[in-house]
Amino acid sequence: MSASTKKIRKSIRLKNRDAVARLDEMYPRLLIDVGLAVAEYGALEGANNMTTGEMKGVPFAGADTFNVVQQTIAHSLALRLTKLLDIPIPRSGMTVASAHNHSDVASIPLMLRLISQERCLKVLEQRPGRSASSVRKSVADAENIWKRFRRSGNGLTSLRKLRSFRNSLLAHILRSQAEITTYSQMFAAYEAVCKTWEQLRFAMTGDHWCSVS
Repeated sequence: MSASTKKIRKSIRLKNRDAVARLDEMYPRLLIDVGLAVAEYGALEGANNMTTGEMKGVPFAGADTFNVVQQTIAHSLALRLTKLLDIPIPRSGMTVASAHNHSDVASIPLMLRLISQERCLKVLEQRPGRSASSVRKSVADAENIWKRFRRSGNGLTSLRKLRSFRNSLLAHILRSQAEITTYSQMFAAYEAVCKTWEQLRFAMTGDHWCSVS
């Protein structure tokens, strides 16, 4: 059977309790990585300000080591952002929904997919510290922030380069040429992650803040 005529298997829908349970499983895992991204961004921003400001062009002891540490932090942040924004790719004959439902990946796009479903919203509305309107507004805001970023020219470029950088250099060493993300593109993805996460965090816990605590 050719690829064009191969049947697409019917999507398997998650049960309501499984959808909510998956949300609750994703949240603490993503919280840790978002917090680490915040710490890495702060360290990298400080290092960049130092090398482009008061220390620009000034030789200092340990400069080579400083550069290695700075590059390592940048690579770690790029890898972390790619994980946080990961979207499973459907295998042959599998629908997008099935690929997402079968995946063990925890990511912001997959969390958004679940949390925006009516069955999950109804459960979150009943949890303490939030009203129904505040939960729905936070989820809607999170969706809008993510959609604006991934549909923008800068967002599309940032996501493509982050994935290429991860796949070709960080996770594997491929013969193909990797697209190298710039600091500005990486920081744009970081900003989208934090703004989206702030809304998701409120919907899940009633607390607003993009941090590890």
